[in-house]
Amino acid sequence: MSRRSQHRRERITKRRLRDLSDPLQISDMLFREKYRVNKDLFMYLLEELRVHITPSQRSDAVPFELKLLSSLSFLATGSYQRIVGNECDISLSQSSVSRSHLTIVNALNAIMQKQIQFPCTEHQRNDVKVSFYRKFGVPGVIGCIDGTFVAIIRPKEHEDAYFCRNGYHAINVAIICDCDLKIIGINAAFGGSAHDSDVWHKMFLSGYIQRLYEQGETGWLLGDSGYPQRPWLMTPILHAEEGTPEAHYNDMHTRTRFTVERCIALLKARWRLDQAAFTRFYFSTFEKDSFAMGAAQPHWISEAGRCAMT
Repeated sequence: MSRRSQHRRERITKRRLRDLSDPLQISDMLFREKYRVNKDLFMYLLEELRVHITPSQRSDAVPFELKLLSSLSFLATGSYQRIVGNECDISLSQSSVSRSHLTIVNALNAIMQKQIQFPCTEHQRNDVKVSFYRKFGVPGVIGCIDGTFVAIIRPKEHEDAYFCRNGYHAINVAIICDCDLKIIGINAAFGGSAHDSDVWHKMFLSGYIQRLYEQGETGWLLGDSGYPQRPWLMTPILHAEEGTPEAHYNDMHTRTRFTVERCIALLKARWRLDQAAFTRFYFSTFEKDSFAMGAAQPHWISEAGRCAMT
């Protein structure tokens, strides 16, 4: 049998399996294990995303439900697309998985542009401050910021821009979150060679929060010593002596700022793409802000459904 004939037969087999399969028929436990969401959250996502998808006119088009399932499996497990496509309850070719994932990512981005937002009114910011104070006893906090390296394979162009201080190629992703680990700011537009402070200075929120301060509003982010001390960005006091007010401030600062470290740890646990797939995804996304939204999607999906993705 020729390779072309064999490939055609495999495609027909997959299509038959796909038409016969119904992933919602598996048990709730297995469904959550495979896709990291429960069935109720899956149905919620279907309804939310469907309005952002242009229906295909092809008679053999992949059902939207399977597109979403293949994308969820890919995000949750980090499996290569070929492995995801070979799941018996999905039965899609690798190219179909790739196209489906891009479709779902774009639809999720359309939703998340409204979901990942820094509190834009003084009332909303006051709510954030109150939540931080009740939880940690620190007044005036409107968010915690940190950067994290996300490893990629060596890029073909501008390699030096992506080589981080830890000795590998990476993206330097800046994350801002509230006290409930909700991401309220994210930027993935810079390679690993960029310092956290440089990424921060080039973020829109840097100027925005400064303007709030200059207009008389009291509030600040908490960041580590990699960021510059500003009236609107509080960092640890270096070389504080034990037992002093400065040391007490550092203890309170560290305990509160640990929020963003927890947020990043959860985000990385949920974004389990292999480096090759992650790199292709990043460099095929011309708008890096859209990629940043994509990187936060598993985290947002979990928060939306109150569903632990472990």
